[in-house]
Amino acid sequence: MPIARVSDAQRTIRKLVPFRGDHDEFVDLVKTKFQIDKDQDVYFVDDKDGAGIDADVINDVLQSDQGITMMVLKEGEEWGSL
Repeated sequence: MPIARVSDAQRTIRKLVPFRGDHDEFVDLVKTKFQIDKDQDVYFVDDKDGAGIDADVINDVLQSDQGITMMVLKEGEEWGSL
């Protein structure tokens, strides 16, 4: 089972989150771990360059050898470089 490294928009909170093959379950688990309201829309980007990580590629990204950290962004938040 792939494990995702996930950070918040400010990069102050980092968590390891299991991906069990179901995107919606993964999103719900991330929302729970980051105390994000269940009704809040979120999306994922690569922490290094801000590239969007869509639902149809998330499993491939997690199983790649790139070892990326995903950033979870709420609606209205934007990726910013360090």
